[in-house]
Amino acid sequence: MRRSVIVIRAGLLAIGLLATAGAAEPPCRGTYVADAPLLAADVSPEIVDVGDRAVTLTGCGTTRARIASRGGATRVKAVFRSCAAVAGKVRLAATTEAPRCTTLLGVVRARRAGIAAAFSASVPATITGRVVVAGAGASAADAEFVPGEMIVRFREQGARALSNGPAGPDAGSPLAGDPHGTGGALYRVAPPARPGARSLGDPRRETLDAVAAMRARADVLWAQPNYVRKPLRVPNDEFFPLQWHYPLISLPEAWDVTIGSPDVVVAVVDTGLLIGHPDIDRGRLVPGFDFISDPTVAQDGDGIDPDPFDVGDGTPSVPSSFHGTHVAGTIGAATDDGTGVAGVDWNARIMPVRVLGAGGGSDFDIAQGIRFAAGLDNVSGQRPAQRADVINLSLGGPGVSPAMQEAIRDARAAGTIVVAAAGNDDVDAAGFSPAAFPEVVCVAAVDLARAKAFYSNFGAVVDIAAPGGDTRVDTDRDGFADGVLSTLGDDTSGSITAVFGFLQGTSMAAPHVTGVVALMQAAFMEAHAGARMTPDALDALLRAGALTDALAGGFGGRGLVNAHKAVLAAQSAVPDDGEGPPTPPTPPVDEEILVLLVDPATQTVVAQTDTDAGRGFAFTLGGVRAGHYVLAAGTDRDGDGLLGGTGEVFGQSSVDVAAGDDLAAEIRLVEDADQDAALSRPVALRTR
Repeated sequence: MRRSVIVIRAGLLAIGLLATAGAAEPPCRGTYVADAPLLAADVSPEIVDVGDRAVTLTGCGTTRARIASRGGATRVKAVFRSCAAVAGKVRLAATTEAPRCTTLLGVVRARRAGIAAAFSASVPATITGRVVVAGAGASAADAEFVPGEMIVRFREQGARALSNGPAGPDAGSPLAGDPHGTGGALYRVAPPARPGARSLGDPRRETLDAVAAMRARADVLWAQPNYVRKPLRVPNDEFFPLQWHYPLISLPEAWDVTIGSPDVVVAVVDTGLLIGHPDIDRGRLVPGFDFISDPTVAQDGDGIDPDPFDVGDGTPSVPSSFHGTHVAGTIGAATDDGTGVAGVDWNARIMPVRVLGAGGGSDFDIAQGIRFAAGLDNVSGQRPAQRADVINLSLGGPGVSPAMQEAIRDARAAGTIVVAAAGNDDVDAAGFSPAAFPEVVCVAAVDLARAKAFYSNFGAVVDIAAPGGDTRVDTDRDGFADGVLSTLGDDTSGSITAVFGFLQGTSMAAPHVTGVVALMQAAFMEAHAGARMTPDALDALLRAGALTDALAGGFGGRGLVNAHKAVLAAQSAVPDDGEGPPTPPTPPVDEEILVLLVDPATQTVVAQTDTDAGRGFAFTLGGVRAGHYVLAAGTDRDGDGLLGGTGEVFGQSSVDVAAGDDLAAEIRLVEDADQDAALSRPVALRTR
């Protein structure tokens, strides 16, 4: 698999045997929730639990069962002799299909009670997610839209007469579309009826006021300005179409906000850099240093020196990794130049700091490299002209390192943000340095499907996730493994050649976050007259969920980094006044946010929980049946038992839940504002 100068090494493409031909599937087991009552109308939900050799049915207890697997199907037969609501025996026969085993189809019979009914039962789903308060970026008042136009969709039974003709200032005159159909209808906004109204003479204000008035009407499902959208900024680099990992984190949208600033410096503390690589812009490099103290590890003939060039870390039988060059390319390869790959940040300057050589690097050397990058005293006796705003540490291992942690703590105190990879051992990262240090932003890895990468470490110390890739597969069928594509070197011929390659690992995930932080710093500085975003400021935004999208599975900290959300959050964060970090767009820390799962057909709450800042505004709803729902969240500040209303924050989103899903969701809240609604507000809470 080769194209142009891209190199994919065979050693990186380990193909795993996924299944053995002819091997029998094990019997399906699990808990299933019946879609309708099986034996008694007043018992809902009824649960069928299939174990190893027994079945449990709500109201009937547990009994031994015949459970057999054949041809991919599991067949279950059981007889219950004592059911609370039914006289006589109850017989159950059902089948479920492997490998997902999510739906159980069968029949229950109770001869004496005259019951013979088919049933369907499904594995309940789990919804995990996060509540985010809107306002971390541009508001409707800031966005570009067509003045005097709005798009409105009415409820099926409402406002048909109004929507078919001139309707005054509320509805305006319809121009096109179906007022009751998908996509709504386009309306011309009529001028305000009252002389002296605040919007008089301001077409944008008139439009926003008209939209707000329509949203307040009970017969309106949703209303919006007629926004103007533009093509997203896409670089022209030859191999950008193969960098699936950038759209996955909304980078093209972020580039419409900022492409970075040369006033921001990013230090790559790693194996050094192939400074002559054609996709590494020499003009964006700032002087770095080589802190490898052992010449045999450095392989450059001496100890520490001011030359961070990567001479390689391989052996006669194993090619060099050129790891730091790959990491640096993800952060800041020369971009929009018609060749090679794109980097996350197009303008930030790169400081290469060499600490890893043959066999890795020592804690002492790494600690000195961190101190140098942060502009602190170190064994070289030298400091950079400008300290790094961000340090990337795509390195680590098990064991606690006070030497490294103290260096990182000092760097953070100096104002430098430190990003570290979680590790590639598929274990809890709590015992790894520097991943487990509270002073770093710890990054786990996802694959192209936003699932946990098979190798990625996880656990409570993880703060965020980013694309790390999976070079075993080609999910998007582009002819290349699903690794992260970046700049690389190749010394298999005996001399170093600049190439591009796909790699996988949390080492590849971390520089995505580092690059996004560099973009955030640029956006923050532009919005705040050159003031710099501090590590505390970043932490506050991260805790508030302002930088991430929710991920299923709970392995990725606050979620998958979203570059667009992140740069908008940086723009709108309030600068540090010396007494604390910027205030992120989030409810008060001590305010409870209620989360409801609602059946929109009946407006019935089927599941409810709560969350707050101490939990990162994360939530989990378990035991959910398959179906279409609305997730609603907000406050009940006035204690009226209703979610939403004047003086409350409220938000909602529609979700389609399949049996057995582990679904990730996000709800954006708005203060004192109606959403494009599938629910009529306010929503009654369950009694708690």
